[in-house]
Amino acid sequence: PFNLGRKNSERAKNMFALGLLTWLYGRPLGPSEKFLASKFASKPDIRDANFAALKAGHAYGETCELFRVR
Repeated sequence: PFNLGRKNSERAKNMFALGLLTWLYGRPLGPSEKFLASKFASKPDIRDANFAALKAGHAYGETCELFRVR
């Protein structure tokens, strides 16, 4: 749904990984969201794509059984 160029699409993949790592280490998403909001304030399409990728990575960690819980 986001019309981004190849370069910005690749960068959004990094946000997915960051979201997954945020979940893995039990960190809040707030600081990353705040940083993205300020960095991409003048580029709402890129900001929204990065927000979506960040949240998708976090949700992926929550819903997939990546680690066995004892």
